Amino acid sequence: MRTLRPAVLGAALAALLWIAHRPAYKGYFSDDDLDNLVMTRQVTPAIFAREFVKPVVAAENFRPTGHLVYKVMGALAGLRFPAYVALLHLLHGVNIVLVWLLLKRMGAPPSGLWAGTLIFAFHMAAFDALWKPMYVFDLLCGTFTLLTLLLYLSGRWMWALVPFWLGYKSKELIVVLPVLMLAWEYLAGGRRWRRVIPVAAVSALFTVQALAANAGKNDDYTLRFTLDALERTLPFYGSAMLLIPYAGLALPLLALVREARVRWGLLFLFLMPAPLWFLPARLFSVYLYVPLIGLAVAMAFL
Repeated sequence: MRTLRPAVLGAALAALLWIAHRPAYKGYFSDDDLDNLVMTRQVTPAIFAREFVKPVVAAENFRPTGHLVYKVMGALAGLRFPAYVALLHLLHGVNIVLVWLLLKRMGAPPSGLWAGTLIFAFHMAAFDALWKPMYVFDLLCGTFTLLTLLLYLSGRWMWALVPFWLGYKSKELIVVLPVLMLAWEYLAGGRRWRRVIPVAAVSALFTVQALAANAGKNDDYTLRFTLDALERTLPFYGSAMLLIPYAGLALPLLALVREARVRWGLLFLFLMPAPLWFLPARLFSVYLYVPLIGLAVAMAFL
């Protein structure tokens, strides 16, 4: 009976997701989607292989995991848009399962386990990720972030380096994850700091390169370390977190809760999108897809 209940609840969750996002199959590609489909036709397997393994910040925002999806889907599905939406929904479904496993690994009670999972599954900030193929990069980054955490928490910290690397090749937001791993060790782990060294070294390598490349740039993707930038980004993303203007800025008050996992979840929610705080020209709530993992953790242990 105990094994049947999760299956029934999981099936109900899947049915609700299908009802909520079924209209997405009637959409069509954005200009970015079409650009990616055309561009990746010219990218050879050798180029993909090189981009996957080289420890260098890619030029022109080339992200091999997501762009490989475009290349493969372009070859298999062409311009049949529903196939791309089905892939987005499959990836989100995988991530929902991984969130459930992460919360279970962290010791969430049954009610918290499902509360956190539901928040991640249905949060409106992630809505566009299930409708627009261009956000496959965020979905993939979420997958590899969750795999990194699961491997790390299970003691396979060297193996965690593999999904962490692939996560960076999906979207650069994951460079913040080592800071949150250190926070976990301090708040809820065994303070085994050396386990974080492999991913921290990779993160530092890419972060230094990205900051160097940022110097002298002046476009929508330029990091702007100014108060003006924070005045635009913090209210926007704070509102997107709870769907009420400025309400998300009150979430740090939950840090008064003694439960260490609630504190860690809030740190994840606010620190994971740290690069976004300094990108005032790129304000999209869907960029909170990966940080919402932290909200799921915090809610699971309240």
